[in-house]
Amino acid sequence: MEKRGNYCGYRCDSSSSAQMLRELRRKSCLTQEKAAYGICSVQKYSRIEAGKDVPSEIEFISLMSRLGDPGLSYQDLYTPENSERLSLRTRIHEEALLDNWETLSECLCRYYSLFPVLSPEEKQLLGFYEAILCYFQSDFMNGTQLCELCMDLISAQRPDFSSSSDIGFIPTQTEFLLINALSVGLSDSGDPSLENEAIGLLHTLLLLNMKRSLPVIMRRTNIGILINLCNLEIEMGELYKAKEHLSLLFTNISYSGGSRLYYLALMCKADLLDRTGNPEAACELRHSASLIFHKNSRKSAHKVLVF
Repeated sequence: MEKRGNYCGYRCDSSSSAQMLRELRRKSCLTQEKAAYGICSVQKYSRIEAGKDVPSEIEFISLMSRLGDPGLSYQDLYTPENSERLSLRTRIHEEALLDNWETLSECLCRYYSLFPVLSPEEKQLLGFYEAILCYFQSDFMNGTQLCELCMDLISAQRPDFSSSSDIGFIPTQTEFLLINALSVGLSDSGDPSLENEAIGLLHTLLLLNMKRSLPVIMRRTNIGILINLCNLEIEMGELYKAKEHLSLLFTNISYSGGSRLYYLALMCKADLLDRTGNPEAACELRHSASLIFHKNSRKSAHKVLVF
């Protein structure tokens, strides 16, 4: 459940700015006491990391300097309007993760209504959610159309981008989402050459993701990429590679991911058991996972996109 508080006219979101601050501190190998020393009280710092308080602008600048100065500004996280934007973007992501497409559509409409002037980054991110909303909601939208939408959104920021696996930059978080979706669109084309291109893209995303600095975000991104990669390799009969990536998937998911991603990983493992001649074990695993996570049935395998 999302927890938010209102302090001094600002709105802080424990699932966004507070978590980001916590990750930066851990990356710097500092305790809360060492991070707060000479800047604010340990008690206040603890409340900030819990999303129950906000730092002053001077405290924020000092904290960023101590934590490695990742380039974040106070206005990015703690001004009332930007916090409202951040909170609504978090809600949009959560509804998409839960496949709540009707609520997602309502949240997108609300965002456009509240914030008619969007930055290029916001347009790209909201475009991603609109693309997957159309992909899952429309029976007439296929993988090729998903590819076209994702390519347009990426190319708006990177005109030289192509769908080849030779990505010459470390993508932003939104670009990771879009390239991941692009690879799924390629795999949904039914063209073996495009399916191989999709596998190449996903492999490249895994390598690029390892170069990122925030561990929790990196692991969650890995999980989505690995589930899509395993599903594609199983579909193409590359079972040995799928088994290797499935092992790596569960290593990542033991650290991060949540129940939804764990459920999808178990479904992927069940598919592999089916393809390797263990249908009874696959059926038992699907049944157990459905009971544990209260899922009635898996979505159609024709449209599976994990992010």
